[in-house]
Amino acid sequence: MKKFMGLCVIIIFIVTNTFFASGQVQIPATVKVGIIFGSNEIDNIKLEGDSKITIVKDGNIIDEGSIFILKKDTGNTLKVTNKNGNEILKYDVKKDKISFKGEKIIKVNGQSYRGNIIVDRYYNSDLTIINELEIDEYLYGVLPKEISGSWPMEAQKAQAVAARNFTLVKLGSHRGLGFDLCDTTHCQVYGGFSVENSQSNRAIDETKDQTLTYNREPISAYYHSNSGGKTENMENVWSAKVEYIRSVEDPYSIGAPNDSWEKVYSKNEIEDILNNGENYVGELKSIKIKTRAESGRVTELEIIGDKDEIILQKDKIRKVFGYNNIKSTWFNIKHDGDMNKIALQQPYEDPKNVNMEKVYVISDEKTVKVKDELYIYNGETKGKVDFQNVSGDYLFVGRGWGHGLGMSQWGAKKMAEEGFSYEEILMFYYKNTLLER
Repeated sequence: MKKFMGLCVIIIFIVTNTFFASGQVQIPATVKVGIIFGSNEIDNIKLEGDSKITIVKDGNIIDEGSIFILKKDTGNTLKVTNKNGNEILKYDVKKDKISFKGEKIIKVNGQSYRGNIIVDRYYNSDLTIINELEIDEYLYGVLPKEISGSWPMEAQKAQAVAARNFTLVKLGSHRGLGFDLCDTTHCQVYGGFSVENSQSNRAIDETKDQTLTYNREPISAYYHSNSGGKTENMENVWSAKVEYIRSVEDPYSIGAPNDSWEKVYSKNEIEDILNNGENYVGELKSIKIKTRAESGRVTELEIIGDKDEIILQKDKIRKVFGYNNIKSTWFNIKHDGDMNKIALQQPYEDPKNVNMEKVYVISDEKTVKVKDELYIYNGETKGKVDFQNVSGDYLFVGRGWGHGLGMSQWGAKKMAEEGFSYEEILMFYYKNTLLER
């Protein structure tokens, strides 16, 4: 009996160790997030505290107040005034280390943030606004921008770990601009204190310091909206192969929002997209899929014009056509005779693209395939359905939304609803990894 119990203990330990390991991942105390920068820069900002704002210089408090206005001056200099317009101080952002801290939150032009606000400036430029705060406080403002706070807790925890990993790997991406991460999709969308909710915060707190690792290093835990039914290998989207981003069959994403999409382009629209950039082809002659990955995602799209021929590879297809237009590289293309436009002549409606091979009239008695003409009678008037040939239009019919790498957010939601733990969700999407804390 004792031997049997000992065996049970060993088995339990091994199963648990599949998920957790005692690691040495270094998590920095704070992160700097650029919240106003680049083309969004401005020449003045208004800072408001929930009760008061403390101005700190080199660790020492130099002033306190409820409202401060910062304006650019000459060179690298900033001028700080109070709500009455009285000048409090003037300082050089490259020489003086000054930050502004609210007791709990601080508003920047009406938007609320935790932590400190740092104002940077490049010589004679507008202001760059940086939010410095603890990493988990940063994640409080990330998670609600990625998934709904109403989703199951296990899905939220999986997203919390993935977002923490992504943060660690992306740290320093904007070091040249004076901060670690931006607040856009280039890094992770960050909304500050204003978007926080209790469920998201709880998920972050209950997974505190947990990270996914491969060979003891934090992984790039990529995630996307919906895989469409199968995730993708890293090398089929970008270039480098990694052992933890491998394609998996993903039935949990099927039937969820964003699992399919359509986009119609006219011949002229495609020519405008291509000929306004580095992909000039002249008049479009043909566009067709040249190669696919095993998952079905397009790895080469051949475009032939009267001036040139080009091949768009992998993720560049979406980059050229627009990430919100071509929602994934898992698509087919239909052209010319494959499509027609349908519009009711009475009453009038905007034409919609349909596949003529799939147009049927369905009644209680039978189903009839439409061949030539179709009329609709409403008891008073008869309206003809006008099928117009679409010459030159291209219909992209696709599956999934996003690059398809790593975790499908809608798939994670479904797994959580079916009783999977966040550890199981992470192990399903990120192969050969350990969850460390």
